Amino acid sequence: MTGVTTLRTRLRDHTGELHARLDAGLPLMRDDVTPAAYTTFLTRMLAWLQPVEQTLSNRLPATDLQVPFVERAGWLTDDLTVLGVPLPERAPARCLPVLESPSHAVGCWYVIEGAALGGQVLSRRLRTQLGVTPERGGRYLAGSGTATPARWRDVCGALERYDGPPDDVLDGARRSFESLHAWLL
Repeated sequence: MTGVTTLRTRLRDHTGELHARLDAGLPLMRDDVTPAAYTTFLTRMLAWLQPVEQTLSNRLPATDLQVPFVERAGWLTDDLTVLGVPLPERAPARCLPVLESPSHAVGCWYVIEGAALGGQVLSRRLRTQLGVTPERGGRYLAGSGTATPARWRDVCGALERYDGPPDDVLDGARRSFESLHAWLL
């Protein structure tokens, strides 16, 4: 359909600058990434993701989306345990995105699922640079492995079927990117 802007396109356009700013600030993208930078990332990500996933499990309209919600905080816990790093306290509520509605949660879900897709790139990069593998502290970034792109296509299809208020979805994604940026960087 010509002239029709999809929710996924709107999300990408609405959050593109925030996404680029987050990626640019991540030390994992540097050629001189260190093991300490990696474990700091994992620790900070777990402290943020664990409470966010709890919120999503209560607010995400999973039956509307028809794509099962995957909790990934446990993978971060496994990575930190394998690496011998203490588990962090949860991020304070003031550092988390405010997700007041199911549509805000859908926007956050978009961000988290996009991060899973991006994790594939980081996984390959860190395997080369730090020797990180799914078995050696890289389970979170490895995600669903080769099934990750297919899952992303399913998520994108779910976004196109979702009939909640699109502006709330955009707002939820923006809030999530801003929160993640403030917490990680």
